[in-house]
Amino acid sequence: MVVAVVACLVLCEIVTSVRTTFTPQAIVDRAKSTGDIHTLISLLGSASTETRWRAASAVAELEAAQALPQLRNLVTDPDRFISVHALIAIWKIERRPGDVLPMLIQRAGDESAGVRRLAVFAIGQIGDNSNAAKAAVLSAVDDPEADVRITAAASLASVKPSADVAVPALIRMLDDDVPAVRRSSIAALAHFGRDAGVAEPKLRAMLDKSDNRTQWEINQTLPRISQ
Repeated sequence: MVVAVVACLVLCEIVTSVRTTFTPQAIVDRAKSTGDIHTLISLLGSASTETRWRAASAVAELEAAQALPQLRNLVTDPDRFISVHALIAIWKIERRPGDVLPMLIQRAGDESAGVRRLAVFAIGQIGDNSNAAKAAVLSAVDDPEADVRITAAASLASVKPSADVAVPALIRMLDDDVPAVRRSSIAALAHFGRDAGVAEPKLRAMLDKSDNRTQWEINQTLPRISQ
């Protein structure tokens, strides 16, 4: 009986090990760690959604220009989440914002919250300050999903719309029901420096009523915006 139990446990460990070894993350990470571009390119055509987006992220990190034809194919992938990952990868390799921004801005209004969040994040990463990019990020400030609003606040600090537009939007976010959204807006206000000074009274009023993490964020921001 004992032998049977031990054998069963050993078998379970082997199965678990095999499953872990062949997860999409493990497969992509192994190819990325060895710089195996050929394998990563082949994984871009995988039937697994997770494998495709992980492979797209990996070739972007490696700046593998050889993968550009496959990445361009993925831009029209039926899974729009994959499409955005492909656009991000293309930008990281080529550094030509104009080639990817129009579709990223379109994806920022997608019906999927995950796609919207990733697109708004990408626009912020690129840091483009065109009117269309600013408008897409500003629109995301009022997104019904908290994760998108959090990302929008951070991206506002990158695309830098005029303070008279961005600061009121960020101050409005200080009343958000989600603490992480409030913290994200507080951090973003710091990037506008003294142009965000109008937020100082509101932030000081929040200090005594906020949790420790929010208090810390406020204390980091106040010296940067104080007038």
